Amino acid sequence: MSLLTHALTGLAQATPLFLVAAGLTLVFRAARLLDLGQIAIAALGTTVATRLPLDPALAIIATPAFAAVLGAALEIGLFRRLYRAPVLSQLLVSLGLFLLIQDAAPLMSRSHVAPDPAWRHATFAIGALPIPIASLALIALGPVTFGLLSRLRPDTAAPWSRTLTVALGAALSGLGGVLLPLAQHASPPPALGIDLLADVLLVLLLGGLGSLPGAFIAALVIGLAQALIADPFPDAALILPVAATAALLLVRPNGLLGHPSPAPEQHGIPIRPTPKSAKLLFAASVFVALAAPLLGAPTALVIDGGIAILFAAGLHFLLGPGGIPAFGHAAFLVIGTYAAASFVQNAQTIIDIPVLAAALIIGALSAGLAALLVGAILARLSAPAVAMLTLIVAHLVGTVAAQLGPIVAITPLPWSNLPWAPPPRLPPALSVWLTLVLCLGVTLILRRVLYAPFGYAVRAARDNPARAAAIGLPIPALRLAAFTIAGAVAGLAGALTAITSGTVLFATIGRSAEALVMLAFGGLQAIAAPVVGAVAYGGLIDTFPPATLLLGPALIALPLLLPDGIAGTSIRLWRRAR
Repeated sequence: MSLLTHALTGLAQATPLFLVAAGLTLVFRAARLLDLGQIAIAALGTTVATRLPLDPALAIIATPAFAAVLGAALEIGLFRRLYRAPVLSQLLVSLGLFLLIQDAAPLMSRSHVAPDPAWRHATFAIGALPIPIASLALIALGPVTFGLLSRLRPDTAAPWSRTLTVALGAALSGLGGVLLPLAQHASPPPALGIDLLADVLLVLLLGGLGSLPGAFIAALVIGLAQALIADPFPDAALILPVAATAALLLVRPNGLLGHPSPAPEQHGIPIRPTPKSAKLLFAASVFVALAAPLLGAPTALVIDGGIAILFAAGLHFLLGPGGIPAFGHAAFLVIGTYAAASFVQNAQTIIDIPVLAAALIIGALSAGLAALLVGAILARLSAPAVAMLTLIVAHLVGTVAAQLGPIVAITPLPWSNLPWAPPPRLPPALSVWLTLVLCLGVTLILRRVLYAPFGYAVRAARDNPARAAAIGLPIPALRLAAFTIAGAVAGLAGALTAITSGTVLFATIGRSAEALVMLAFGGLQAIAAPVVGAVAYGGLIDTFPPATLLLGPALIALPLLLPDGIAGTSIRLWRRAR
């Protein structure tokens, strides 16, 4: 393909990206709400256009209309309950909405293929170069839509105006999803929703959240960059735009044309001494856990539960006391897994104590270093921008991990002369004891850190950033330190997974969502949230395995119906009974 053809393809692909990003921008400007569900609506629109037996012209009309009705219903039935909710609850519900709608898309792809009319591939020639007419139409649609949307002046104080704005945003997202295969001249990939999520969030971060001109410019830049890079460097089509956006955010935390917005105050529960009854209950739980191998408990269940608690404890350190919505934290879990597995393979020996200790340390340090680099970018970002950036990082790490090799593969790692195989496993009994000791030790260390001056400073920066900065607290440094610590803990959990189970992991939005559901079960403001949430979620999955399909509804319902979680609600009721 010539450079002109690549450029036309990139400009055409920019229009669907802009339409979806514009929908999210309108909703954010009207309601101060990041509606990730609109990205899933766009993916749903692509599925409708390519899988249902509808004429594409009819799909272009019907899908935005359906999306507008869905958007209005969500604003009336759900969003109005979120406007006064904490920012973290808003973001959790938003991610749950994305997962819920995305899971509905495969239901429409059963053996149906939409008709493919000739006009979708019609071209005219300039010399010997064929120019797709559809690409030119899409290129013209982008500026026209931007000009029309720039004239909108919605009354954000009126409920009906917010409803219409959300409906318009959903319609734009649905239209962008329908037009996406027309721009790419190809069928949608299997992971369309996740890929589209990363691209749209990248556009919003680059242009500036809440800026319509910024979204338009960023969509053009991302569309052109991906089209020009994809052919000569297919593996770098996602990495280079992410790296360029990260470099920009270091200089301009609000993107190209975004403006800083005041950070809302958050209110955590007051810190009180742990009651004696709770200490006794905790000691009894620890005794039962340590005695589990002797009581005949399934080793895999104990190991998985301990690793889940360890990972959730590090994430709770960020979301609860830190108020940092790291929604793609499983990226550091995967980094720790691959680092430990690679070291064990290169050691060319059985796992003995020195190799075991070194693998755990390398996994934690590798993830901690990666978290330090990412944290340097997000230390000054707003909460919605942090959620977007961490989701992009998770998708990027997952893409790279998938290219390195699946869970069981025979291709060599790039840095190893050994064939890729599952790392050696520890004996089951030793795996159980190691998992329990690390889970208990790290959880107690994190608890001690939260009650140290550093923990109080992190909570002060969360509750009132302006006042914390006024008294001299270095808020970016505190956020960076908290993010690095949590990343190292996630890497330790990943290394432990590689050593005990002999498998490597992949960073998926679903794996991060599982940890978020654990914390929502336990309660973000409760110190015991990781333990209670992991046990409750693990017990639910073991009893009813299809519950893993309910991650989206759980993230929507728990912040609204049980905002304090199981642990937080139990503590409140116990103190009220006293």
